[in-house]
Amino acid sequence: MWPFSKKISISSGLLTFTDHHSHVLFGVDDGLQSLEDSLSALSEYEKYGFKEIWCTPHIMEDIPNTTENLRKRFNELCEAYSGSVKLNLAAEFMI
Repeated sequence: MWPFSKKISISSGLLTFTDHHSHVLFGVDDGLQSLEDSLSALSEYEKYGFKEIWCTPHIMEDIPNTTENLRKRFNELCEAYSGSVKLNLAAEFMI
């Protein structure tokens, strides 16, 4: 039997799991490119027991994201997502 064929929750009930670095926010960097992909990924996060995710898109010379653009895209994701994972917005700055 393939060892990864069975889905299990990593949430114990006593702990909550947070992803502090994700590229779930669609269409803003080299991460997910569509709203549908983001919603699918969030569904997987739910299955594995995650309670909170920080979207941390790249901000760098080749990917000159602006605060306004990232907030707009983040709001689009929040409006489309009705699941249980709390979404937060931050950024990954290349210095």
